Amino acid sequence: MDLEIWRNGECIALISEKRKRMQLRYTDGARPIGAPLVSVAMAVSSKPYGDKKVRAFLRGLLPE
Repeated sequence: MDLEIWRNGECIALISEKRKRMQLRYTDGARPIGAPLVSVAMAVSSKPYGDKKVRAFLRGLLPE
C-alpha cells in the first residue's frame, strides 16, 4: 500500500513499504528538482529516498 502526498491538488510523492523497508519517491509532477516540497532533508530528486530518512520524517510528523 502506498501513502500519497498531495500539494495544491496534485500528487507529488508516494511513500511505500516493502519487506518492512520504506521509501519515498517523487512523482513526475514534483518540480523543480532540488526544491524542498516535502522536507528540506528530502528535496525533489529522481532517485527515491530510503528507509532511514523516510522513518525520521514520519516520526517528526506523528506523535508517539
